[in-house]
Amino acid sequence: MLHVLPKLLSVLALAAIVGRTVIGCAQEPPQQEPSGSSTLEETPLPLLEPIPYVLGADYRYTWILEGQEFATTTMILDTVKDADGGESLRLRGRLSYDRAGRILSGDSTLSFAGKDLRHPVRFKSALETGIPNMGSQLEEMAVRFEGNRASWSQRVGSTRFYNGTTEVQTPTWVLEGNCFEQWAIVAPFFKTIARDGTLSFYVPTGSTFSTYKIRHELTEGKGEDRRERWSISHPSQNAKLWTDASGRLVEYVQGQVQIVLSEVKLPEPKVEAAPPPAAGAGSKPGAGSQPEGSQPEGSQPEGSQPAGSKPAEAQKAGSGSP
Repeated sequence: MLHVLPKLLSVLALAAIVGRTVIGCAQEPPQQEPSGSSTLEETPLPLLEPIPYVLGADYRYTWILEGQEFATTTMILDTVKDADGGESLRLRGRLSYDRAGRILSGDSTLSFAGKDLRHPVRFKSALETGIPNMGSQLEEMAVRFEGNRASWSQRVGSTRFYNGTTEVQTPTWVLEGNCFEQWAIVAPFFKTIARDGTLSFYVPTGSTFSTYKIRHELTEGKGEDRRERWSISHPSQNAKLWTDASGRLVEYVQGQVQIVLSEVKLPEPKVEAAPPPAAGAGSKPGAGSQPEGSQPEGSQPEGSQPAGSKPAEAQKAGSGSP
């Protein structure tokens, strides 16, 4: 069985993480249910409204080990147009690591049915690992969800290719190990769990399932500074994460690795184009006519700018500043 995440360990050289436990996803779960069912009853989670992330904003999560930053995950949740003219949510993530002569770069896209984060329709990821001037290896994963079935394909380098179909449950929670941003969109749902809950995740690599116990531990702070601490546990993995008052994931700790929300870049405001002039507007009056309130030919209206100068409003809009 193929696993991307053990490679994440070797490439990042995270000696402080013991065994096969890797950030984001437990490897080789002891119980793998081919049908996608779980021996533990899964906690049903309602539709998430409102979504606590600004659509189109760039969220940057920094990975820290022993006080040193060693990797970043960037996440953008936005919408795309459907064939029928509607809009659907799309989650894009990028993992970046370049340190001590080792490189790891991962990109992923998870598309959803409409505005429902509980129902993915497509997943694609690419993970490149290597050493500069010594070559690299690309691993690609693609999954299409249709009803209760997931059709998947996986390519490792240029020589190994695997595909198949797996039965999944609805709703489906996707958790690919090198895609930390997927925890970010699941965490806001935790606030609907009274105290304890259980969630089963579909892991595209290997097309397996991992079941996690979710437990609310305590509330820290008050008002807008309030944070909720949660524990997530699996027979081979234990971690804690924190959500803010809105439900956003702001911190994740597993072993000695800490991942924190370090920066949010809001999308640039859209500048709407001016409407076209009405038909006939700006036409030259008939000879000898002078519209009421107009200036004599060649005169300069008060407050106007010389020809060729840029209006102040246009300068501001074109400057790129919000």
